Amino acid sequence: MTKISAFADEISDDLDIQIENLKANDVGCIELRGVWGKNVMALTDEEVRQVKQRTKDQGIGFSAVGSPLGKFPLDGDFDQQMEGLKKAIHYAQILEAPYIRMFSFWIPRGEDPAQHRSQVIDWLGEMIAEAEGSGVILAHENEKDIFGDTGERCLDLYTSLRSPAFTGIFDFANFVQCNQRPYQDCWLKLRPYITYFHIKDALMGTGKVVPA
Repeated sequence: MTKISAFADEISDDLDIQIENLKANDVGCIELRGVWGKNVMALTDEEVRQVKQRTKDQGIGFSAVGSPLGKFPLDGDFDQQMEGLKKAIHYAQILEAPYIRMFSFWIPRGEDPAQHRSQVIDWLGEMIAEAEGSGVILAHENEKDIFGDTGERCLDLYTSLRSPAFTGIFDFANFVQCNQRPYQDCWLKLRPYITYFHIKDALMGTGKVVPA
């Protein structure tokens, strides 16, 4: 069955208010990105367990850990990303969340992404290898200014890094903000590699995010 999930931190920082609104709208899962004014990666182990128990008591589960992994410069210390990934996997296991949302690294402004392809593939490959066997799947979101911002480069990632621990997220608005036509330029290429959608829309030309 199709599951509807939400970035509940867009409702409120307060977990109780998040839960109240999710239940009122029949949304049964959270993609945990933030609570109590903290990003999920800044939560302590005990705080993650507290979030899990309080949501479980209300019949709400978790679709993913909404991590910022991969929103990271290619000249940064990659060890930081690997340590963050280990933490995200641990949190996903606590939450019984099947996915970790992640990205494919900032491209230096004004430079050709193709110049950085080898490094992006190497870094993502190491992260995927870490996730394999953990029971958690890394889910790549297309995002402006990272390597995987267009349909063509996302396709490159998904065909080059085939693994049961790696899949795609399709974000309509983010594609529009990269001057991509979501259906013609992206969906027709990426459909076999997509596990879930972010239901967002944006205006072509201005990139302004609008109701879907």
